[in-house]
Amino acid sequence: MQKRGNLWMADWRDERGVRHRKGFNSRRRAEKHQDIMTKNIGEIKKARASAKSAPLPRRGPGHKATRRTRGTRPATSGRSRAKFQLKSSRQSQQTKS
Repeated sequence: MQKRGNLWMADWRDERGVRHRKGFNSRRRAEKHQDIMTKNIGEIKKARASAKSAPLPRRGPGHKATRRTRGTRPATSGRSRAKFQLKSSRQSQQTKS
């Protein structure tokens, strides 16, 4: 609860953690609104936490997760590969003429 100028600011966070504020003329109304909002958010969070999540898809026995390491990366990037192809095509045109 905070007073800003002539208003009392109700301060709360929603279910995603985003902060909200709303101004009221009286401290009592601001406190009441803040209590209502924080109570509602608590109920929403509890409902989400107790909800059952969807199961993850199972992988077959022959499927193994692959992890890229430095050794498996391509030697050149797409941009440098394109430069190389352009250069080689220019050289082949010059040798033909």
